[in-house]
Amino acid sequence: MGMRLYDTARGEVVPFEPGPTASIYVCGITPYDATHLGHAFTYLTFDLVVRRLEDLGHEVRMVRNVTDVDDSILGKARELDVDYLDLAAREMDLFHADLAALDLRPATAEPTATGSIDGMLDLIGRLEANGHTYTVDGNTFFDVSTWDRFGSLTGLDEATMLEYAAERGGHPDDPRQRNPVGLRALAGQRQGRAVLGLAVWPRPPRLAHRVLHHGHGRTGRDDRPARRWR
Repeated sequence: MGMRLYDTARGEVVPFEPGPTASIYVCGITPYDATHLGHAFTYLTFDLVVRRLEDLGHEVRMVRNVTDVDDSILGKARELDVDYLDLAAREMDLFHADLAALDLRPATAEPTATGSIDGMLDLIGRLEANGHTYTVDGNTFFDVSTWDRFGSLTGLDEATMLEYAAERGGHPDDPRQRNPVGLRALAGQRQGRAVLGLAVWPRPPRLAHRVLHHGHGRTGRDDRPARRWR
């Protein structure tokens, strides 16, 4: 017996018939604090999918991203007086220990935000070149009006999108956005440093890194010295 999954775009349960290798992308954590039952629910759910696919004879390659810098991490690092990358590394160690305690399959790869800056900049540049962005006050937004299929994967109406955006860290009331459910692609200067942010609906916008230095991406630590945990 094969596998059947609910397709949000179609709004129905459909057969899932991958080839010999099945690839799964799972949204990872923003490692600034302890994991919780919501994380356990998410990763247990996908672990069951992985195990079932393996039972059916497929090789499974699961990629799980790590948002290792954003507003949450930067704020928590300032509160603890530690380097934000040290904070992210420590919380990822705890996260991996929690997953191991639950006997969940490890990810095949865990790409980080700080390690993916060049790809983000390339993507934003291509969107800009094709007329899918606009810039206000140094902030570049994805123009959702240029993509007629925006929202088709989730099947959410605009009212629900606005509700989720307000609840989950979005900024539907930002007057700079042409559309209240729009996405910020590139954030402007903050305290003299440029910052990058990407979002894929319905998750909220996330800062990726303090990058852009004379128009080029860089992925090192910030200028503050690393600090020890107290």
